[in-house]
Amino acid sequence: MNSTDFRQKNNNFPLLAAHFQSITVNALINDSTAVYNWYVVLKDKIGCIGFCLGGRASFVANSALPLSASVSFYGGYTHAVSHLAATLHGPQLFFRAGKDQHIKPEHVHTVIESVKNAGKDYINVGISYADHGFFCDARAAYHAEAARDAWCMVKSFLKNKLG
Repeated sequence: MNSTDFRQKNNNFPLLAAHFQSITVNALINDSTAVYNWYVVLKDKIGCIGFCLGGRASFVANSALPLSASVSFYGGYTHAVSHLAATLHGPQLFFRAGKDQHIKPEHVHTVIESVKNAGKDYINVGISYADHGFFCDARAAYHAEAARDAWCMVKSFLKNKLG
């Protein structure tokens, strides 16, 4: 399937919104724990990365599990779970798109202030010239330069934190 076909088949966010909103923190923790328990037998340092809802899931997983690092792209609705910042285990890398109309600047501020006030290690990267979904080459918002810049930072961050 090429990126145009993907966009045409996956562009009905209102239809998906009910499913998106029904995902609970406990469900995210349960799913993350299952993956962690499977993977921890293979590695001693584990990281997590997620995009949009997955960015929130990555943040939640970092709060519930002894991760060595976590990466959140966009982090849809992370502000709703910002109280979990107090229990973050590993450093958190955030990516925000400067042209993002889905995630409000005040929501970003809420999350960053929560992490800062909790005294947790974090990096907050705002890519001013990109829009929500800039990393996904199957979206109209894909921005190759932003994706390359972000990926270089992700690789460096994870290498430093995971070895």
